[in-house]
Formats: sequence, structure tokens, C-alpha cells
Amino acid sequence: MTELFLKIVNMSISASWLVLAVLVLRLFLKKAPKWSIVTLWGIVAVRLMFPFSIESALSLIPSAETVAPEIMTDTAPTIQSGIPVINNTVNPIISQTFTPATENSVNPLEVLIPSLAVAWVLGAILIFVYTTISAITLRVKIGSAVRLSGNVYQSEYVKSPFVMGIFMPKIYVPFNMDSDAAELIIAHEQSHLRRKDHWWKPLGFLLLTVHWFNPLMWIAYAALCKDIELACDERVIKSFDNEKRADYSRTLLEYSVNRGAVTACPLAFGEVGVKARIKSVLNYKKPAFWLVIASLAVCVAMGVCFLTNPISEQIPAPVDTPEQPVVNDIPKRPAPNDIPETPAADQTPSLPPLEEVVEGYEWFQSKEDGSTVRLYDDLQTPGDETDKAWINFVNASYSGDPAFVRIRIDAVDYIDEPGYDKDAYWIKDLSFDGKKYTLQYYEKDKLITEEYKYLVRFGSVKSDNNSYDNYLLTDTPADKLSQVDLASGNYKGNLIYSVQVPRGYVQNTCFGSVYLNYNGINYEEKISLGTDPSISTPNFTLFFFPDYHPYELGYQNIFEADYDSVCFVWSEDGELMVQTVKNGDEPEIHTYEIVPIYGDKVGLMENGKALKSLNVF
Repeated sequence: MTELFLKIVNMSISASWLVLAVLVLRLFLKKAPKWSIVTLWGIVAVRLMFPFSIESALSLIPSAETVAPEIMTDTAPTIQSGIPVINNTVNPIISQTFTPATENSVNPLEVLIPSLAVAWVLGAILIFVYTTISAITLRVKIGSAVRLSGNVYQSEYVKSPFVMGIFMPKIYVPFNMDSDAAELIIAHEQSHLRRKDHWWKPLGFLLLTVHWFNPLMWIAYAALCKDIELACDERVIKSFDNEKRADYSRTLLEYSVNRGAVTACPLAFGEVGVKARIKSVLNYKKPAFWLVIASLAVCVAMGVCFLTNPISEQIPAPVDTPEQPVVNDIPKRPAPNDIPETPAADQTPSLPPLEEVVEGYEWFQSKEDGSTVRLYDDLQTPGDETDKAWINFVNASYSGDPAFVRIRIDAVDYIDEPGYDKDAYWIKDLSFDGKKYTLQYYEKDKLITEEYKYLVRFGSVKSDNNSYDNYLLTDTPADKLSQVDLASGNYKGNLIYSVQVPRGYVQNTCFGSVYLNYNGINYEEKISLGTDPSISTPNFTLFFFPDYHPYELGYQNIFEADYDSVCFVWSEDGELMVQTVKNGDEPEIHTYEIVPIYGDKVGLMENGKALKSLNVF
């Protein structure tokens, strides 16, 4: 039920933008045919009824999913309205109010949202029951009505004429009506039936019952009822002369009634907006042909712009290969003396030969050897040492330097087959000689050797607690790999998972990581560039994780970005910087200095000018 509730909430929010647009258009379309306004409300109904929509570049809906289902489990819950001003105003409040305390195991929203879902269901039931009882009570009262002619009935309990019924509608009028007034009233009610208003009004009320929690839907329903009556009046009087319009107005005034509670029925003759209707009748002029065409065009445009969803932001293909363009004026980082370099492939590795480690190779040995361990959901196992070995290998090979790394992949906790040794593991040697990647491993007693041209990084895999970078050894160039194929597993190559970080902090560490003693203190920090796919605005993330606690977030920020690539580079002084590149005939290149700004935030500066931050924290 919670998922359904959030779906309804998102549908209601999306439709709210359309409701606001229609309310504004009503102010400018006073001379347009009244049926065109009712048509616009029909577009609102379509938006509210269908849980799906196609995507379009012309969509004016800021966000198709303002409240993601993941908000209940996010460590820093936010909404994505599609409007930065709203996000920047609301998200800090949401995060501050609903971020779970470390001592609590339950996110406050995991309690609040299900409670709201229950309240939503109860509210809808109450409205439906009240309306049903009201309709039954009215039917009982008019049960003694006598037939006047056709589908017209007279009743002593009727004060103002109305239509009631969906499949077999009837017109009810008071006794002893003036014949001229009766003619006008019956013409009005028959017009309702021809326009199928006895269907549309109950449909509108049914949608209101579902979306009762949204104040804009109550406003929209009230406006719909008024516009239905105006459209019906217009249809009846379009052939009347001035004298007959005056008679029609007097009849409206005579049979007007005080409007009670908002209901789905009946379609009462003098119930809604009598003053505005009389004014509209007396001032009626046949719309010019161009105004009719313009009204049709507005309806079509509103349908295209508000019945479609905005195009989903495609996460930039986070791929890196040895052929990635290198900006020549940015030198490589000088090798610090206190950080051991990854052994080159053309040197004798410090690790024992693969043949010697297949049997009896223990965890502590693999850690001392600098192996990269395939981590899953074990938050108790520090990942910094093994991460560091892998990141050094990746960064060295991407720079074209020979590199070597050993990968130990444990079977513990994720292979559950009868008779399978829970302490089993695989060992893989991966080397890069400057031109190709060579992977060696044992399959039973047979040594397998595979060679690949590229090591492609393509985003991350998410588990319940963590996020893992994906790396693919392949012979297919990065620009030929479809992101859809990569995500679905439709590719040729050898997949490697690495780099464990808490899922709540880094959604996608797709642009790379480095280890660096950034603050000059006696520990290093893991620094990751990535992107947050939950934010509709193009962005990249910059996160710092302390070496002594790899699951604790240090500096952080999310930056607005409309670039083709983002990467780490080194200044001439050996300082880590962030570079963005926008492709074109003359590529637009920006190189930013990383600067702590306040609290736990970090900024990017270029020539004294800061890169815009989305400030979602």
C-alpha cells in the first residue's frame, strides 16, 4: 500500500503543475469557447488517471517522480521536484528532520509514510461513504416523483432542477413551474446530457476522492463544476436573442440555490456560480473562428506539454579506457616517496607466483600482498587497503603505465550450494604492459590466460548497504558499449567488482577515485568523483572518506554539470584537481582547485570563481 500511496502522491504532484497552468489559462481565455476550458480539465483527468506516460523534450512537468520510494530508506532523504529553488529550500529541512539517528535502526520515514498511506485510504473511504449515503438519501426523497414527459420528472422535494443518474439519467424539476422557465431549464439539462456531463462530473469527483489530500484538486474540481455549467449555458443560448437571454438569466436567478458540500451529483440548474453565469449569458458573443482555432491549439499544446514526462537524465556513460584523451598541459602527479608504487608488469612482482598461492593462501597474506578483495555486504571489513591497491592499478593503467595487481575473490556468504566449501576463493592476477591487459586464474587445475584491450569502468552495483564499482575487461571500445547492455549484462568480457562505499553516500562512483593525504594529517582520505542519478539536474559528486573509517563521510558536495567528462588531474605542484571537458570543435576545458568551504562541504574554484553547487545536503 505504501508504494501505491507514493505513486498516487507523485501522480498528484505532476498533475498539480497542470492544474496551476489551467487555472492561469482560465484568466486569459475568458473570451474563448467555454468547452475549451472543460477540455483542459479533461487533460488534467487523463494525467491523474494514468500511472505512466511517454517522455518528451517538450514536457513542462518538472519531475515525474518527486518523491522516490527510496526516500524511506535513504540515510539523507530528499525530494527531486525538478526545480532547484524548491529542492534547495525543502531538502535541507527534510534531511534535518528525517535523517535517522545513528542509534536508531529505523528511518523515521519508514514509520511516517506508511501511516500517511493508511490515513489516505481512510480519508478516501470516508468521502466515498459520505457521498454514497447522500446520493441514496436524495434518491429516497425523489422516489415519489411523477413523470412529466420523456425523461423529465416532477417532485415536491425539488427546489432547483437537476439531472441525476449515470446510465439512465433523469431530469427532476419542481411542481408548478412556469412553462417558459420550464422550457429553458429542460433545454439546459438536456444539453448536459448531450455533453455527457453526467459522466464527467462523477469522474472528476472520483479522482478527487483518490487525490483528496491535495488542496489543488479541490480547487480544480470546484472550477470544473463551474466551467461545466458555463459551457452548458453557452451551448443553450448561442441561438437566443437578447430578450431570451434575459429570460434565461432571470430563470437562473429565480432557481438558484445555496451550494452545499462538494458532491458528484446532481447537476443542479442553479447550484454553481450563478452570478458569473448570468454575467456570461448577458455578455455572450459568438467566438471568432480564429479564437476557436487558437483554443484548439492551446488544448493540443497543453496535452503535449503536460501529458508527457520530462526526458530522464541519462547518467553519463561512466567509462574510462587506456585510449581516454589526455590533456597534455596537465602533468602527471609526482610520485610521493611515502606511498609505495604499484609494481610494473615488466618488473618481477613482489607477489608470489600464482601457482604457489592457489592452495593455502590466507586472508592476511592477501592483504599484505596488496590484493583487491571482492567485498559484498561485510561492513565490518575495512576496504581501504585493498581499495588502494586496486585504485593505484586503475589509475596507473589508465595513464598508460605498466601495472600489476592480485585479486582475491571470496566465496563466503554468497555461494549457498550443498557441499560447497564456504572458505573457497579465487585468485586472479591482472597485469597491464602499456598495451594490453592480461588476466590469469585457475579453473580447477587448469591455468587460464585471457588478454583484453580495455578496462572499462561503468558505474556501480547497489546492494542493500553498499555500492560497488563495475569494471569490465573487454575488447570493445568504451564508446561502442551501450549503457543498457552493460546494465543488463549483455556484453563479452570479464567483470570485476571493487571499491566498497556506503550506498547512502555515493550513488555512483563512476568517474574514479584516488587516495591522498589531503589535509596533511597522518592519514589518507579516499576521494571519489561520481554522479547522483537520483537528481534530475546534470551533476557530479565529490566525496571524501577518511582512511581510518572508510564508511564515514568527510567532505562532500554535488555540483551542477553539463560536461562530457569529469576526471582527476594533477597540477604542476602535485595538487589534486578536478577537470571537466565539454566536447566540440574547440573543447571547453575547466580545471578546478578543491577547496574546503565550511562544515563538511567542499568547493571547486577556478581562477577565484566557484563552480555552482546544487547544495542538496
